[in-house]
Amino acid sequence: MALLQLKDVSYSYSEEQYILQHIDLSIDEGAFVTIFGPSGSGKSTLLKLMKPTSLLNGNVVGEILYEGKTFSNLNEKQKVSDIGFVYQNPDHQIVVEDVWHELAFGLENMGLSTVEMKVRIGEMANFFGIQHWFRKKVSNLSGGQKQLLNMASVLVLHPKLLILDEPTAQLDPIAAKELMNMLGRINQELGVTIVIVEHRLEELLPYTTQFVFMKKGQILIQGSSESFFHHFAKKVPAWQCYLPAVVQLSLTLDPEKKPALTIQQGLARLKNKSFMLRPPVIKHILQENIILELKNLSFRYHRYQDDILRDVQLNVYEGEIISLLGGNGAGKSTLLQTITGQLKPYKGKIYLHHERIRFNKKMYQQEIGLLPQDPQLLFLESTIEKDFERFGKRHGLTKEECKKRIIQCSERLNIAHLLQHHPEDLSGGELQKVALAKLLLYQPRLLLLDEPTKGLDPQAKQEIIFLLRELQRAGVTIVIVTHDIEFAAVVSDRCGLFFDGHIPAVEEPHCFFMNNHFYTTAANQLAKPVEPRIILTSELLKGIQQKEIHDGHTTVIR
Repeated sequence: MALLQLKDVSYSYSEEQYILQHIDLSIDEGAFVTIFGPSGSGKSTLLKLMKPTSLLNGNVVGEILYEGKTFSNLNEKQKVSDIGFVYQNPDHQIVVEDVWHELAFGLENMGLSTVEMKVRIGEMANFFGIQHWFRKKVSNLSGGQKQLLNMASVLVLHPKLLILDEPTAQLDPIAAKELMNMLGRINQELGVTIVIVEHRLEELLPYTTQFVFMKKGQILIQGSSESFFHHFAKKVPAWQCYLPAVVQLSLTLDPEKKPALTIQQGLARLKNKSFMLRPPVIKHILQENIILELKNLSFRYHRYQDDILRDVQLNVYEGEIISLLGGNGAGKSTLLQTITGQLKPYKGKIYLHHERIRFNKKMYQQEIGLLPQDPQLLFLESTIEKDFERFGKRHGLTKEECKKRIIQCSERLNIAHLLQHHPEDLSGGELQKVALAKLLLYQPRLLLLDEPTKGLDPQAKQEIIFLLRELQRAGVTIVIVTHDIEFAAVVSDRCGLFFDGHIPAVEEPHCFFMNNHFYTTAANQLAKPVEPRIILTSELLKGIQQKEIHDGHTTVIR
């Protein structure tokens, strides 16, 4: 039975331009539906149409039914608690100051008794493992912790349909995997129907019953996991980068067979096919001039709290791209904020070009650019272009120079069509790109990027990688804080793991990832038993060589 149906649905903010066009989608009760596609293709808008209380303004054409009824015929309980929604940006959903109160807020509005509220909250807090920060202020949580809190706050209402918009965007790899496993349990054990928009497909493969691929406001392909990927590979071969490594591998090895959906199945395919893997070519970057040096950096938010940063030591070399990974709340964003002077360490020294930083605001504006975890914080004006112009004026650019740089940055990041949009009308991925473009207007020599690929589809990530490499060739040094392992493996010259308030070591990506079991790429997990130095999907697919045995000799077929 269909729990939710969209029949020939189109949507527009105005009568001139339709964001969604002729959407036909049927979601059965108990299904697990994964929607993916390019940034700005209408995925988030589609999800908002599924929630009666999302207050999405605009024109809707077509019919949307929940349990066979139009939204106008649903009672308040069905509108509020039966359909749960977890937004892309966790700050857009949190309404109170304390973690415990956020969990209780929806239940209070439903009029539940105190005893029932406490039982539900206790159960959900333990299920999500947030009981250790149950009494904390929401403002002290990391972005990933806020997202977990939002999940718990929605599920405590016991919804029948759970809608999630990129819930893992701010989660570290281990937390993201745990969350996906939780969603699988919620779907299979509790019977909750799940609709999720997500770019990370690897962990969703075992649970998804229906895949939907969107592009330019339309559903291009949809189907069960049995047939979807073969159809996808044949219909849109140029978009293969969207597919998980294990699916790309199995389609390369056995184009006609059902694709592997887990690492274990992928390993079996490699083993049974008698393939060997060529080792990748590892290029080491020459480390010469130190541009940024951190010495014994320590920081804590309050005098009697534990240190967030603990004697951090780090040398960043001129012209390199370095990525720092680590768990949610480990202190990665805090480190970037201390480098830019937003937070002041109580111990340690920071050197830029061998000169100790004294938190000179003018120097930061000229030398260092910071992309924050929430790029919305960078925008104040009603359109992107107005914001860019204001930013350029603030940094002393003439109107002509500012206009020239706006055009250059817009072309570099393919955002010219977004300049007249309001920042809040952009998707998460589009907002990331325009925020990065804004920083590039004043041409900083050191870029600090906090989760630059959050909300970006694989193709947009490729554009960002190309841009960062271009900036690197122009002499810009880049420090990245990220949970995106695949991105870090491709773009970085060195990678480090942030743990226990410091960075134990920073290594070349192949050396770093080949020794990890959890903080490593899907390609490395597949290749590790045969060739542990492989960390990229491209290396895995290019490195495959089939062996044939003839008269006791091995012939390699490339």
